[in-house]
Amino acid sequence: MSRDGDFVGDSERETKLSQVLLGSKKLQTTRHEARFGIGSFLYKARRPFHPRRFMDGFVMKFFTLVDPDQEEDRLELEGEERMQEDSGESRGAPENNSDEKIEMEVECDRTEDIQKRQAQAMEKQKLRDDTIGQVLRSKGLVWTTHAHDLKGLYSQAGTAVTVACIGDTWDILNEKAWTGSETEKKALRKNFVEPWGDRRQEIVFIGIDMKADKVQEFLDECLLTDEELEMGLDGWKAVWGDMFLPGPEEMVEVGSDDDDKDNR
Repeated sequence: MSRDGDFVGDSERETKLSQVLLGSKKLQTTRHEARFGIGSFLYKARRPFHPRRFMDGFVMKFFTLVDPDQEEDRLELEGEERMQEDSGESRGAPENNSDEKIEMEVECDRTEDIQKRQAQAMEKQKLRDDTIGQVLRSKGLVWTTHAHDLKGLYSQAGTAVTVACIGDTWDILNEKAWTGSETEKKALRKNFVEPWGDRRQEIVFIGIDMKADKVQEFLDECLLTDEELEMGLDGWKAVWGDMFLPGPEEMVEVGSDDDDKDNR
């Protein structure tokens, strides 16, 4: 392992927490790199993200978090409204001035919300470009303490980011990684590193004039510290929760009566 922040050759940068694989100068420049100045790098780490630091210190700092389900509902609603307008089946004329006023207020609120989100997106884009460069696209796997057993999928395009558990467990929890044939075990264990198996951070970034060292610095700050790592899985669950366990409010409601709750 190199000293903190050292470059290993011309294609790798390591800290004590992570590794960034850069495009090597020895490799032939691609057509997109030559024409648009687009480059890429890969961020890798083998300890989990602190869920709040990852969201506040990187995702929400530079991007806008999008809920995939809400975005799908919004697009579906907008599509239905456009179809109604195109077919002449829109709401029709308001029955009275009160209805017309309500519709105008709703439309005004929607416009203000869109303008507000656009302004916030522009602010984050400027901060992002000035701080870490023009990150056009990034995606990969993330490991967080509160979703320890599930692969997290990180996906970003422009200012929009989605972070979701895709329902797949890490390969270390695949039965065939332990009881399968030697070929199956080898395939499933190819990314195993003790003690957490294939759990990892692995995000590729694509953009223009990106500052890989700054991205690495921000993401390293989101990783668990040595002290937090030593808490272990039970400590992580106790402090930051687990998506498979009830939260504090749900746990309080388990009591048989109000007096029991007050005495806890």
